Amino acid sequence: HATSSAIYFANTNKLNIIASNSAFWCRRGFNCAQYFRSNTLVHNNFYSNNRMGLRLNGDNTDENTVASNFLWENTWHGLDINNSDQNQVFRNLIWGNQINGINLSNDAVDNLIIKKTIVKNSASGVCVNNTASGQIFNNIVLSNSAYGINYRSTGPGVSNHHNIWYGNTSGTTNNATSGSLIWGQSNQISNA
Repeated sequence: HATSSAIYFANTNKLNIIASNSAFWCRRGFNCAQYFRSNTLVHNNFYSNNRMGLRLNGDNTDENTVASNFLWENTWHGLDINNSDQNQVFRNLIWGNQINGINLSNDAVDNLIIKKTIVKNSASGVCVNNTASGQIFNNIVLSNSAYGINYRSTGPGVSNHHNIWYGNTSGTTNNATSGSLIWGQSNQISNA
C-alpha cells in the first residue's frame, strides 16, 4: 500500500467540485485537512485503502457536501469525520469496511447524515465518539458486526430518527447519551 492519500487537499481549498474519481490501495483514499470548506464530493469510489476511504479532518474542514459516493472495503472507516462541522452527507453506499462505516469524532458538530446505506462493516455502522453531534436520519443500517449506531460520545448527542436498523450483531444501539433522540416508526426494525 502507498504511504499517502490518492487525493489530498489542505489549506485554503474552497468551492471545488470533486467528481467521478476512483481512489484505492492508498493509506487514505481522499484526505481533507484544514481549510477545506464548502466543497462537493460526488460520484467517487473510495475502496481498498489502508485506512479510511474518505476523511474530513481538522479545523475549518466544514460545510462540505459528500453525495452519491461508494466507500467500501477500507481497512479502517469508510467515512471519517473528525473535528469537522456542518457537513452534509447523503445518498452514499458504505459497506465492508474493517472498522466503522461512518466515524464521527473529536468535536465533529452538526453534521447531517441522510439517505445512506451502511452494510456489513466489521464494527458498527455509525460510531459517535467524544463530543460529536449531528442528525442521522432516513438511513438503512444493516448486518454490521457490532451496533447499528455505537454512542461513545460525551457531547450534546445525535438526533437519530426514521432509520431502518436490521441484523446488527450487537443490537441497534448502545449508550445513547441524554441529548440523543431516537424516534420514528421505522427507527428500529429488528436485531434478528
